[in-house]
Amino acid sequence: MGLKDRLHFVLALFPWLGVVKMKSIARAYLWWPEMDKAITNLTKQCAMCLEWSENPPRSVLNSWPVPKGPGNRIHVDFLGPYKNMSFFLVIDAYSKWLYVKKVKDLTSKTTIGLLREYFSTWGVCQKLVSDNGPSLVSDEMERFLSSNGIVHIKTSPYHPASNGAAENAVRTFKNFLTKCNPTTMDIEFHIQRFLLSYNSTVHCSTKCTPAELHMGRKLSTAFDRLKIAVGTKGENKVVDNQIRDSQKRQQFYFRGNRNQKFGIDEEVMIKNYSSGPKWVSGLIVEVLSPVTYLVKSKTGVTKRHVDQIRKLVVDWEPSVPLDNIVFPPSPKVSSPIRTPIVTPVSTPETLVTVRRLPSPCLLSRPKRAIKPRQIFDC
Repeated sequence: MGLKDRLHFVLALFPWLGVVKMKSIARAYLWWPEMDKAITNLTKQCAMCLEWSENPPRSVLNSWPVPKGPGNRIHVDFLGPYKNMSFFLVIDAYSKWLYVKKVKDLTSKTTIGLLREYFSTWGVCQKLVSDNGPSLVSDEMERFLSSNGIVHIKTSPYHPASNGAAENAVRTFKNFLTKCNPTTMDIEFHIQRFLLSYNSTVHCSTKCTPAELHMGRKLSTAFDRLKIAVGTKGENKVVDNQIRDSQKRQQFYFRGNRNQKFGIDEEVMIKNYSSGPKWVSGLIVEVLSPVTYLVKSKTGVTKRHVDQIRKLVVDWEPSVPLDNIVFPPSPKVSSPIRTPIVTPVSTPETLVTVRRLPSPCLLSRPKRAIKPRQIFDC
């Protein structure tokens, strides 16, 4: 029986239990050189396992580049419907200045009107980052952005972490709404109170308030009446080093450790969000960023984050000739006497010299040197 026949025999007896359980069961009855490696590659090439496997480990955190100043890049997102209300949020990537507006609908026309209002106050930005919501990727929105010379950066579908700045702002504002429990009548009052508090509070990554970096001065609040005015500083503080240090700390404590790279024309498995299996095969056609790829599959060309891509394992051949494989005889079931286990015969190719290593156990404390007793005659 060949190696592949034995692997298929193992898979037929214990299908889809996972590579760990398949190895454990196979070791109890079978043996051949590189058996664990063969079973591992068998599970990686199983079509059913590839299509319905879990998500791969998260990739190493890849931070957005630090903007040169306010208005360079903004992140936008929607919140809602929340208690029959919807909101539009804009956050500046450099200053962390937050802008929130209650909207009556999520159409492109309404979104463009809110962006015009924001640009009329703070100027037209250079880059706009958003997800793939219908109102944010429509032809009307693309014409508006291109006519103003704005580069539209769209994140990978079904990967909200790519637009983390906007997602964090949405989560913070939603927590505020949950605690204050506003109604439709007083929602504007609560939004104004939230924005004043948020934009006048020191941000954890910049170590400055959003107002200082966005306008060059602090916002005056009721707490400022409690201290003597000593003048204001109009200069804009440079916080690039502090932002980079914060990003380095985020990368150090980030739980993802998968630094996976893919090349053009490489065959991969991508996460499927439509009907059918969880994973489908595809081909890398373009590298958009260190963590974003364009992949061609049977459903078309789609954008995927590296966390939504798995490596496709090609066929594998054993490095040990099949002639050197020795099978242990299977015990007879009818015999009540326990048969001894036959160990595989060592061949020149598989012979390994075993050395006895020193015990790693060490004394818990140093031993005191004891001198011999001396008896003196009186």
